[in-house]
Order: sequence, then structure tokens, then C-alpha cells
Amino acid sequence: MSRKKKIVIIVVTVLLTGAIWGLTPGPVESYVGERTISAPGAIVWEVLADVDGYENYATTLHDAQIISGTGEGMVRSCRSDAGGWTETCTDWEEGKSYSFLVDTKAADYPFPFKHVRGTWSLEPLSDEVTHVTVRFEYQFSMRWIHWLYNGATQKVFDEGNSTLFDNYESEILSRK
Repeated sequence: MSRKKKIVIIVVTVLLTGAIWGLTPGPVESYVGERTISAPGAIVWEVLADVDGYENYATTLHDAQIISGTGEGMVRSCRSDAGGWTETCTDWEEGKSYSFLVDTKAADYPFPFKHVRGTWSLEPLSDEVTHVTVRFEYQFSMRWIHWLYNGATQKVFDEGNSTLFDNYESEILSRK
């Protein structure tokens, strides 16, 4: 085999390997938003646990409603300008935390993720102060999308969570 053919084979192999690798799912990333709120844990939980009214707090949603079940196993449908999807509650610890796993395979799911899970939790720091954490774990469906958009995604989470926490806090403080 000539030297030229060997070089062509190596270049094609490297390009194909890179292309295939870029089409595999990206790494799992996470985003954590936190806020300490001057309110008792029971009031904070009332608001966080209003998962049927989530669109009142997450303003990018037009609709969020429970379509079946309660607690762990409950299913919620969500709709935004971009599309719709369902989410299943995978963990519910009354008064403390819950998690939703998004069905990213839904026909109308509009985002380039293979995996998305959100976890809401609270920790009372005193009788009148509660720390709230919202954690999103996500994985882009393709590594090249991760390269291009992960930084922007983190900024979107920053903006969205800031609004989410402002809306939660406003409702929580109105109930004190």
C-alpha cells in the first residue's frame, strides 16, 4: 500500500471516529440554584409542593398539570412555547424534597436533551429561615450540541432559576 493511501485511510478514520464520537450523548451536567428565604419550612414546602401550579412560578411554562397519581409516581404534563412533554415524579419525601424525570422521548419534546431530572429540596435553618435548592441534572443528546450550547444552557438556568426563586419567594412571603 502506498504512503498516500495510508494517509488517506488514517485521515478518513480520524474524521469518522470524531464524527461518530460527536454524535454520542454528551456528559451529564448539573445546575444548582439556591436561595435562603425568611419563612418557616412548612410554608416553603406548601409553595414548592404546588407541582400542579408550577407554571405560576416557572414563567416559561404555559401549563403544568398533574395528569395522574400523587407523590412518587405522579405524572405531570408541561407545555411551553416550544412544545410539550410529561414528567414523572421519581422521589417524594413529604416536607423535604421531590424529583421529576422528564420524558425527553416525547413526540413534542422540543429540547436537545437525552436526560433531564429536576430536584427541589428544602432545609429549615431555624423556625423562621429555610434554605431551598433546585438542582437540574441534564445530558445533551449529542456531544457536539454539548460543546456548542452548554455555556448558554447554564446562563438560561441562571435566568430561569432567578425568576423561579423570585416567584417562589413572593408567594411564600405572602403566606407568612
